[in-house]
Amino acid sequence: MIVVFAAIIALSLAVTHRYVKTIYRGINFLAMGVVGHIIGFIIYIGLYIQTDWIKYFIGNGIFLSGTFLLHKGLNQFMEREVSYKRAYSILSIGVILGILFFFFEPNLVYRQNLISFLIIYLVVEILNSVIKSTDKIKATLKFPIYVFCTLFLLLMMARFIAVNNHIILELIPGQDFTYNFLSNIIGGILFVVLGFMISVIINIRAITDLKIERALMEKISVTDHLTGLPNRLALEKYVSKIEHNGQPYAVIIADIDEFKKINDTYGHMIGDKVIVEFSKALLNLNDDRMFTARYGGDEFVTIVKRFESVDTLKSNIAKTISTIGTQIKVNEHHFNLTLSVGVAIYPHHGTEIYELIHKADAALGDIKTSGKNSIRFYV
Repeated sequence: MIVVFAAIIALSLAVTHRYVKTIYRGINFLAMGVVGHIIGFIIYIGLYIQTDWIKYFIGNGIFLSGTFLLHKGLNQFMEREVSYKRAYSILSIGVILGILFFFFEPNLVYRQNLISFLIIYLVVEILNSVIKSTDKIKATLKFPIYVFCTLFLLLMMARFIAVNNHIILELIPGQDFTYNFLSNIIGGILFVVLGFMISVIINIRAITDLKIERALMEKISVTDHLTGLPNRLALEKYVSKIEHNGQPYAVIIADIDEFKKINDTYGHMIGDKVIVEFSKALLNLNDDRMFTARYGGDEFVTIVKRFESVDTLKSNIAKTISTIGTQIKVNEHHFNLTLSVGVAIYPHHGTEIYELIHKADAALGDIKTSGKNSIRFYV
């Protein structure tokens, strides 16, 4: 049954590895680590191989390597820069002792205690790495790793006690199962469950990150990169929503007078900052009836819903442009900007947004040729 579970986990990890290894570091090591545990477990408990030295060296070696790869993969997955000198040193000493115990010490207890110590050490390293992770998304691994490490440490300590006290557990009458053998089976099951949890969590994280990335891309697609205001696409989407109710709305296009002189005098960097500060001031005036977007350059389009009359709308616009241009400060420079504003009304002047913008812009153009710093409705 464990072998079947192992095959399922290996397949799940292979799929995970195939699709997210280019996004998250450490997936390679996590996949190899869990698969290493499964292979090492199968060899060590002697399901298919009875040769002592193969079980001891290859089985334990693959199992320990799998645990180390899991440790390394988790660190990379959580983007932690960790030195592995201590782990390499302890594992190297363990290999030397393991060889000495195999050839010169007939008592199996020494070998079993050595393997228990090395695995406990690596599991503690894994636990320590996860404890030090801070990222909220990466911290989703904490709970399953905590549970796994706690159970596995308890299991290995029980194995250590049982091995040193030669405790025998008789599960089936007439057939003895040592705690050592039983702990290997339980350990194998734990690692299979761990592999399943890691695979599921990584896939969940990949899906979550994909949703976040998609939402971010959607936001970028409708946001002006300089000011953070909605762009033309956002304007189209907004207008398509409010057109369904058939209520009149005003399309107001505002242009900063003599903006070219600011660029020529102070440079484009200051000019861009003036645009940003102006957009902030403009946005602060918005209420739930208004939607403002940057149309391009120093031109801004505002949609106004639910206005009482054309005269009221014109009065409100006049109050706005008389004060908003005096609020602009960039570094040590103060700017007293004047604005020219063209207005078109839906559906009186048109029923399509760009038709309305074109007519508001035409009214704006009339102002530019006759003195600027004024408001004009399309006629």
